[in-house]
Amino acid sequence: MDFQEKKFNLSWKFSLAVGTILFIFCVILSTTMYQYLKVRVVKNAEDKTMIIMTQMEAIGCYVRGTLRPKMFR
Repeated sequence: MDFQEKKFNLSWKFSLAVGTILFIFCVILSTTMYQYLKVRVVKNAEDKTMIIMTQMEAIGCYVRGTLRPKMFR
């Protein structure tokens, strides 16, 4: 085995190690971001739903308490 083969072999092993570490880091980062964004989307949907439901309830109370009695008079 001459020097060039050892150099190529060592370079290949180093590249493989760096690639593996980078891959593991990307998997961990992607999983973490996915979980965070999933929770965030659900929270935003709940907030918007609460706004819509509150608005519908307010309109119903207005119709029941103010508008309907004036229409019947």
